[in-house]
Amino acid sequence: MGRFSRVLRRQTNDRGALLPMGVLLLLAAFLGAGCGDNPGTTSTADGNAGLMLPPGFKPVDLPVERRKAIFREVHITRALALQEANQKLSMDADQMPKANEAFEKRVAEHDAILKGILDKNLPALADRNKISMADLTKIEEEARMLRWTPPQEPQLGEKVPASETKGRTGKETRDETK
Repeated sequence: MGRFSRVLRRQTNDRGALLPMGVLLLLAAFLGAGCGDNPGTTSTADGNAGLMLPPGFKPVDLPVERRKAIFREVHITRALALQEANQKLSMDADQMPKANEAFEKRVAEHDAILKGILDKNLPALADRNKISMADLTKIEEEARMLRWTPPQEPQLGEKVPASETKGRTGKETRDETK
């Protein structure tokens, strides 16, 4: 018991000297946290807001602006395909069947319609941009990882403004219903 009390007394006596040292260490840690390069971020000059691609991910061999333009086209194509599928088979909550089997059947039918539309439109988009479907998928993956801002979703039948397809080859506006 006596040995324990001596250790306790020594700790309480040393505590007065440790407090300023602890404050200095804490201050040094806070000041040092913001210094130097952080390998987990990149500059925001390219619009990636400090995000990086994972090691080993190799983007498609096109300029970043062209990849972003292709991403905008893909996003618009997917949005229009979804709207077209919804026109063919409505997915509104008030029109959906309540039974599980009927609901799942309806969702599967809608997915099949959507897949059919995309299977027709995405390869055409890849051909227009002279890239493969694998490259198109890789561009979408890059956009998701770097959180590129998608364009505003168009309405079915309206022309897409040139600002949404900036950097494209060919016409600067197009009718998406074709």
